[in-house]
This record gives sequence, structure tokens and C-alpha cells, in this order.
Amino acid sequence: MSDNIKLCWLGQGGFLISYNNINVLIDPYLSNYCLKLKSELNHTRCTPIVRDPAAIKADFYLITHAHGDHFDPESISPVMQNNPDCRFLCTGDCKSKIEQFFPDEFARFEFVKIGKMISVSPELELHVIPAAHEELTKDADGEYIAVSYMLNFTKEHKTVFFGGDTIPYNGQDKNITALIPDDHELIMCLPANGRDEARHTLGIVGNMDINEAIELAKKCNAKLLIPCHIGMFAGNDAVEKISIEYCEKHGIKTFMPEAGKDFYL
Repeated sequence: MSDNIKLCWLGQGGFLISYNNINVLIDPYLSNYCLKLKSELNHTRCTPIVRDPAAIKADFYLITHAHGDHFDPESISPVMQNNPDCRFLCTGDCKSKIEQFFPDEFARFEFVKIGKMISVSPELELHVIPAAHEELTKDADGEYIAVSYMLNFTKEHKTVFFGGDTIPYNGQDKNITALIPDDHELIMCLPANGRDEARHTLGIVGNMDINEAIELAKKCNAKLLIPCHIGMFAGNDAVEKISIEYCEKHGIKTFMPEAGKDFYL
């Protein structure tokens, strides 16, 4: 464990990670924006809003894809207003959302590319990895419309992987492990709400389930699994098996975070 790397789960797929006075947000959903979307799913929050986005200090704001619980304009706007130097990174598929909600700030968004490392600081590298939500899909420019992010903390010899929204796909573990230095411990924050035909009929695109998350973490030789993307919306969870005991019984050390509570990696 390092006292230098602090992580906070914000609910759903959202995290705030802090290291040496650098704060990186990943997919924060800190509003009730999804209630305004046309969907058959009840988007009433089951997880409270644990942070005020207007009070968050952020240097990087990472968005994995364009869905409203990941590209949340009501979280982006106050962070953008109060952090003039924050860099906003997202997939090219988010362009239409940016044009809709942030036309005057379009230039503040940077569009990520697979294979291009981004230097967050001299001791912190950001890598972008394809995500399959539920398919590996590319936009007109040949870039993936959904991605995962991985942070390499070179001085701490730790790597933290944020899965975004994804199911397993062939070669996923190799895409991840190829970018991890040999001496690093890997922590994986993986979606675990699953997918099923009932949700498909409502137009809800799913993720890996807890068994698939465990399997991917084991394939990648992860030291710790942090299940996420659970507990936010009723009807979009498959949580009956998700517990520390269940995961560790199946061979992977697991931490179940409490939304809004800081912990150290």
C-alpha cells in the first residue's frame, strides 16, 4: 500500500484519484442528469451524490465514452468552470455531445487515440485501451468509441486500470499487460453489473459480470480487484454474487469501496 496514491469511488464507473497534488477524475456521475434521458430504465439514483462537482479540484478529467452516466454535462460544467487549467480527455464519439452542451468550450476537449501515451506528470503515465461496450466499435476516423484508461505510477511501481464500460474480448488481457512495466502491481477497477436479454430489450448496453471481471483480473495477474458500475440504478445491477468473500473464493483479492470514502492503494 502507498500513502501517496489516494482513490475515491464516486459511484457507478466514477473515480477520483490523487497523487502528488495531481487530481484525475474518471467518468464522474455527480448529478441526476440521466433522469432527463429518454429510456425505459428508471434512472433514479440509488447511490447518493457523494461529492459536489463544483468543489472538486481536477487537473485531468477522463471520459471513457458518450453515455450520460460517463459523459455527464452536469458534472463536466462545474468542474470546467472552476478548474480553468483542467484537461478534458474523451473519445471522438463524444463530439456531438460536446457540440450540444459545450459549443463554446469545444477546444478544451482532447480526443484520445489508442497507442498514444499521455504524460500526466514525470512520474505518471496515462494509456488508452480499447473497450467493448458490448462490441469493439470504431468511429469514422477509425478510433474506438469506448475506451478504458490505465495509469502507470512509475515511482510507486503501481498501475491502476479503469475499465469504463466493457465486456471481455479476445486479446483484452494482452492489450492491458503489454503496457504495464514488469515491476508494477496492478489494481483493476472493473464494471460488474453484467448484461442480459431483459436489459437488451430496453436498449441497455451491458458490461462484464463479476465472474468475467474476476477472470480478467486473474489473466492480467492483478493484485487487487475493485468492482464498480454497481448500485446506481435499480434494474441495471446483478449484485447478488458481488462480495469480497465471493471474489476471493474464486482466487482474486478484492476490495469493495464505499462511495465517497477515500482509500489508499
